[in-house]
Parts: sequence; structure tokens; C-alpha cells
Amino acid sequence: MRIKFKPLLTVTLFGVLLGWSCQKWDQMDPPAGNQKNPEPEPPAMDPSYSNVTDPTIGKDNYYYIISSNASLEGVEYEDGLMVRRSVDLVNMTMTEGNEYILSDVISNWAGARLLELDDAVVETNIRIGQPDLVKVGDEWRLYYSVSAGTNASIIGYAVTPSLDDPKWTDMGEILSSEPGMEYKAISPSFCKSPDGGSHYLAFGNSGGGVHIVPLNPATSMPSASAVRVASRADNTLTGNPSMFYHGGYYHLLFTVDNGDLPITAHTYSTDPMGPYSDFSGRSALGIANFWEISRVLSNLQHAGGTAWQRVNGVSVFKDDNNQFFAAHHAVAAGSSEPVLHIRRMEWIDDSRRNVGAGIPVPGISPVRYAGPLPDDITIADIAGDYYYGTIWGHTLSAINDPKSFNADGTYSGGSWDFDPGRGILHMHSTEWGGEDIYIRLFKGHDFEGNNEVIIVGAGINDTFGDFPGVWIRKIGDASGPDPSNVRAGIYDPAMAVDNKYWFFSSNAGVDGFDYERGLVVRSSDDLVFFDDHGYVLSSVINNWAGARLMELDSSIEDEDIMIGQPAIARVGSQWRLYYSVEAGTDASVIGYATSSSLENASWTDQGEVLFSDVSTSYKAMSPSFVATADGHFLAFGEGVGGVHIVELDQSTGMPLGSPVIAVTSSDPNLNVGSPELIYYNGYYTLIATYNNVSVLQSASINPMGPYIDYGNRNLSDGSSFGESRILTPYQFSGGTSWSYTDGIKTWRDGDNWYVVHQARKTDGEDYEMHVRVMNWLEDTRMVTSEQPFPVISPERFSGVESGTVSVDDIPGTWHYGTFWFQGSPASVNNMSAPMMVFNADGTYLHSGEEVGGSWNFDESSQVLHLSSDAWGGEQIFILLNPVFDWDHSVNTFAGGGVNDTFFFHPGVWMKKVVNGQ
Repeated sequence: MRIKFKPLLTVTLFGVLLGWSCQKWDQMDPPAGNQKNPEPEPPAMDPSYSNVTDPTIGKDNYYYIISSNASLEGVEYEDGLMVRRSVDLVNMTMTEGNEYILSDVISNWAGARLLELDDAVVETNIRIGQPDLVKVGDEWRLYYSVSAGTNASIIGYAVTPSLDDPKWTDMGEILSSEPGMEYKAISPSFCKSPDGGSHYLAFGNSGGGVHIVPLNPATSMPSASAVRVASRADNTLTGNPSMFYHGGYYHLLFTVDNGDLPITAHTYSTDPMGPYSDFSGRSALGIANFWEISRVLSNLQHAGGTAWQRVNGVSVFKDDNNQFFAAHHAVAAGSSEPVLHIRRMEWIDDSRRNVGAGIPVPGISPVRYAGPLPDDITIADIAGDYYYGTIWGHTLSAINDPKSFNADGTYSGGSWDFDPGRGILHMHSTEWGGEDIYIRLFKGHDFEGNNEVIIVGAGINDTFGDFPGVWIRKIGDASGPDPSNVRAGIYDPAMAVDNKYWFFSSNAGVDGFDYERGLVVRSSDDLVFFDDHGYVLSSVINNWAGARLMELDSSIEDEDIMIGQPAIARVGSQWRLYYSVEAGTDASVIGYATSSSLENASWTDQGEVLFSDVSTSYKAMSPSFVATADGHFLAFGEGVGGVHIVELDQSTGMPLGSPVIAVTSSDPNLNVGSPELIYYNGYYTLIATYNNVSVLQSASINPMGPYIDYGNRNLSDGSSFGESRILTPYQFSGGTSWSYTDGIKTWRDGDNWYVVHQARKTDGEDYEMHVRVMNWLEDTRMVTSEQPFPVISPERFSGVESGTVSVDDIPGTWHYGTFWFQGSPASVNNMSAPMMVFNADGTYLHSGEEVGGSWNFDESSQVLHLSSDAWGGEQIFILLNPVFDWDHSVNTFAGGGVNDTFFFHPGVWMKKVVNGQ
């Protein structure tokens, strides 16, 4: 389940005024870090989604949703546009003190200008709204309109070089209207030509319809007269345009109002100034009624779900991955709250279409967006029961027409075929004169049910008389086993990349599918959401390993034997999957299997590599493999025997000589194991778990050792207490308490390093899988050691690790914590205290203490250097990143590092406090 959004502000509605002369003002709706849950729960309908009208989206390092507003309790009303920030278009935050922007436009000039255009305007009714956010060259432009509900209105714009650090400069008026004019200067939508050389502005929301005016690219002022491109024959409300370019055409979405029940129509043109028509050739000018234009969105209700009305204010946004989204607002029946909706948008451009085959037509998802899901629908997935609906222009357009699809290519009403490469479902009906329907299928989360993953689709009817859009949704969960288990019940995970991310792990038995003696397999496209692939190597124990284990120790019972602790590595054109088989005694074996790929893998088990029994000084468990120019090496071991390393034959994968001890403890009560061997920048770095509590760091220029930790202690002689630590059980203030944070494996994806490990809530039982970013701290000012120090992010990966930290982000209050040694896995490091207060003058204090020091920040390396006045003048180096705080659902900054001078040189973590969290 996805962590629900916890708003930064206590905001509740105190009232919403809808229906500004039936204008667009009256409505609005809606990307992997700390591991996001596999099939996320949709966000609660909280205030960050409420009282939103006319949304527009832009993306810098974060997504920004800017909207008109109806005022929120808990935030003083201002004449401004409201701003929300998001990491994923699902979780929204509002930053206190920056809820509104352009609050002074009305008082500075626009109010007086509106009164000049129409002296009948009531000054207290003047509002700014209907924003459109676009990137033009190196600057962001935010177009807006100012109106008071009369025909007098103004369109202006403001600019800023950045959305992450906005400094808006208002550029004033572009266009205005007054009583008696054909158009109304309201609801702007900016569009540029494919080469960026020509600019256009669509606008209008009145009986005058939608107009488009060319803009001078240098001044952004109109360069010619506005041309009307969409209107009703009876001069009733037409407007709220969204103009954009795609697939060789200019597309224009606009509202055709049916009293309180608007529909959104789609039209296109090869000329930005028109004429515009729908894909069947019907003109956007002089529309006689709702049935004479192709529709892509209307009021809707899924069977048994919420009835959404006043669905309006659509804007289109394309992200960095060329994924289109439609943002709009809607009001639940019986309510007055306009709510933000964000929906996935796809294109239906099947060449088999009878009408307009070459015209890409948008299909807007029937379910709201709750995070990415794989487009892995196959022909075998089609059979089943569905709800189907046509996008009519009347009340609610209920999606409740049941249809049953059969595996033989028929359905209740006709025949079907499916192109999995393009995701297009084609329905040929035997009803209504033999209509043909083309629907783009994808997976979505059911907001109205139990957050099931369902197959949904949006498309068009290209033969029925009025050529409407259509929606479809399959009845039943399409996610496979209970999605809440995809992360739970997993320990000792390993990770690799082969087109997508692949995870292999031991297992504790996961509800939703039968327990097997195999390795659990998961995959992910983004390290945020995971798909379950069951088990692999389930036959190893029965084929040979069980008998081998009982040969090594006759006391072993068959039912106690388990396979686990995988390591995955690429060797030439082959993948090697190492594993261990044991039963809780000294007897254990390490084996491996090979496959040419991870997608649809066919594993060939290669059998035993190494064994242990009561006579060996080590335990053949927890393998970790690395291949370098020096050769192939296997680190392994658990328990009092510690971690050993053995060189392997590069062709057979079998040991060359005897294993050499690398990390051990002189205390027989303290276990060392779960090694991970990495090669980076001339050093072999060995990560190991110490007594299931601390994760240790050590390095060597020789793969066989000796391994020296950052404090220059030799970890092979057992005298070190394991003090150079990079991860321990922890808890940040007000957050989850995590223990057993061990079993680390790493993976390098290009220049990006990740760690995956197990963790368990201190008050829970199930292990969970965590994915975190790992970086290498290397700073010439560090004096203790030249070896690169691995630092692990304090926050699990959330897909928003992009961007950089600036020196201006440092001042403020931070949580700080040192990785102390804890006596048991249940003990946690308090990463809340001491809190550190950083001042803009380059000094800092430990909160509540007269202890502090100085700081400096290198923006090029992103390294924060702390020089303390305490503890003998310790020097601390921390590598910072933007992160998403899972416990509090806020965007913040955090980092990991090392104390370069304190006597045992532990790792440290820091996280900036945002809005008290």
C-alpha cells in the first residue's frame, strides 16, 4: 500500500463559490528511495486535492501543479494562484508561506485595468486564475487571466528561470476584452510550433467561443488579429481550451457546455490558426449540439463508484518520458468541492480505422492516476467481464454496460482482436449497424474499489453516428497475488539490471501463493513498483543439494532445508545466480545457476561451488561475486567464522585454492557475515553485517585482502569491534523504527549506484525490501584514509533523487545521527537528536547545547563539510541529495557521510527538517 499523503498544512474547506457566469473559474482535480509500496494505495481525498480549479502542470526537478483557487481554511485567502509540488503526480505538498503566487497582480495593475475596461465591475469580485504553465527557452512562463465575471477580462503572464527556486517577474497584459467584443480574454493556453519559432495563444470561455492569436516570440504580444476556431451555433458557452502539438497536428481540446454538465471535445488541424475539426471531419465552428463533435471526457460514474460532475478545465502535460497526462477538476455529486484529477492520456491512431485513420485521437483514462504500472497486457489477459461506457453529453455517462469477452475472440455483441505491441483492442460490433471501436488498453489503480490493479482503456467509436469516445474497465484484480505482499516476507535481496530491474531474494513464505523451496523473483521498471514472478531454482534441494547437506550432517531433517541468500552477476554474455542451501547447522553449500537473460530466464543449475561442515573454519553461506581484471572472486560467510574470500576459476566457476579470512570477530558471541564485495576506483570494498546490527565498511587494493576499515583497522584479525559503520537500525523523529537493516547487495546502473537490503519494523514481524541510493564520498580534504567511503541514503528510493542541493538550502534545522553500535537488532539509533541548526553565516549549533562549529558546502561535489568545536575538533564530510521523506511525505534534503577524525570514524546521517517534520 502506498504511504498516504500527510498534508503540510491543516487545511479544510470553508466554502467554494462555483459558477462564475458559467466560466472556467468554477472547477479543478489530480511520478522508486525509501521503497515505495508495490501497488500503491491511491492518495486520500485530502485538502491538497480539494478546492482546485483549472490545474496546469510543469516539471523542473519536481512536478508543480498551479491552479485557480476557492480559498482554504487555515490559509489566509489571497488574490493569487495556488501552488502544489509533487514527486510523482500522486503525493501533493503545499509549502507554508508559498501557497500563493502572483498575489499582487490585481493590486499592482490588473484591478485598475479591469475597472477601466468596465466600470460596472464589482471590485471585490476580481479574481486571478486559469493558469497555463509552459517552458519557453530557458524560462518558465505562467499565463493567467483576471476577471470579475463580466465580459471585461485580461490575459497576462509572468516569468521565472526556475520552478524549484521561483522568482516570478510579472510581464503584464497581453490581451484584454471588454463588453461588446466577440471574444473574452480568459482561459489562456500557450502552444509553440515544433521548431519553437512560432507562438500561439488559444483562449476564450464564453458565447464567443475559442479564439487563437499568434504571438510575437520576442515580445509575447499579439502579432495579428485573433481568429475564432470553436463555437456553438446558439452562441452558448464554449471555452477552456488546451492547445498542443503532437504527431504532425495541432490539437485543441475545449469545453462544450451543457448547462451544469460540460463535455470536453477533441479537434485537430494542420494549421495552428485552423480550421479545426474532429477526426470525422465535423467543424469546431457552429456546433449545433453535443452529438456533433467527438468527445473525450465528460461527467462520469463507474458502476458503484463516485458520480463526478462539472468535469472541466482540462490541461494536457507531457513529461520527460513522453507520457501524456490530462489534468482537470471535477465535483462529486452532492458536493461543492472542486477536486483535482490527473489521468493518463494515450493515443489511438490505428491504421485500420474506417474514419480519420491517420489522425491521432487522445484517449483519457477512465481512472485517475496513482503511479506508473507496466504495460504488459497480453492477449491471454483479455478474456473476462468488463464494464463499458460511451462518453455521452448527458448526466454522468455511467460506465456500467456489462460485456463478456471470450478467449475465442468473441464478446457479447461482436468479435475482438488485440495488438499487444500497440496495446490496441479492436471491437467489431454486430449491433448498431456494425460499428468498429478502437481502445488503447493499459493498467490503472481502482480508486473506487480496494485499489486493485485493473485493466482499463480509452478509445473511440469510429463508425457510430456521432463518433464518441469510449471507456472500458475489466472487472477483477489484474495484479496477480496480493500486491501488499510484493515487498513483504523478503530478506537477503539481490539486484540486477537487464532491460528492467530484477530482484532475487530468500523468502519467509508470502501469502497469496504457495510456499516453495526457491528464490523469490521480482521485477521493476523504476525501483518504485514491483511485479511478482514467483520462484526460481525450486528443484535444487530435491535434485542434489538436500542429499548433499544430509551427507555433510546426518542430523539434518529434510523439512528444515532452505535455499536463499542469492547474489546475481553478469559474466560475459551469461548471468550467474549464486545461492546457498543450509538447515541451521554448520553444514551448508554454495551453488550457482546460469542463464543468458533475466527476462524469461531459463536457469541451468551448475551445482556445488563450495561446502562447509563442522570441520571447516567458515560457513558456506551468503555468497557475493565480483569479476575484475584481477580475476573472479567470491566473498562468503556467516557466523563466528566470519567472512572469507576465495578466487574462482574463470571458466568453471570453481575455487582456486583455499578461502582466506577477510573479516572476523574475536568475540565468539558476535557474528559477522552477509558480505558484499564491490570493486570501485582501484579499491575492493567489502561490506559486511556485524551481529545483525551494524553494516561495516572496509577496503583493500588486493581482492584477497587484508581489508582495512576507514579507521585503518585490519578486520581480519578479530580485534576490531566493527566500528566503521555505514548502516544500522535507525529511527528519524516521528518516523518508522527500522531494525535488522542488513543483507545488503549493491548494483551499478551506469553512473548510479543502488543498495537493496532487508529491514523490519521494530514492532513488526515481516521483513521488507528497501532500495536506496548509494554514493561514493571522496574529498581531498579527508585525512584518515584515501579509500572511497560508501554512503547510503537516509531515505529509501522514491524516484526523486534528481536535482542538486545549493548552498542556500543548507541554513535551517537538521536531524543528525551517528551510527553507534547497538547491543541488539531491536535497538535503534536515534537520528533525531541532537538536532543541528545551521546559520547562513557558515556556523552551526547542536540544538539545545552550546556546542557547534563551522560549515561550508561545495556545490560542485555536493559535499557538506562540518568542523566541530567539540570532541577534539572533529571533521565530518556528508554527501547531500534531494530526497522524499517517506514518513512525512515532504520533499527535503538528506545525506550520508563519515566522521573523519572521531576515534572510530563512524558513518553519519543528516536530514533537513521541513515544516516541522
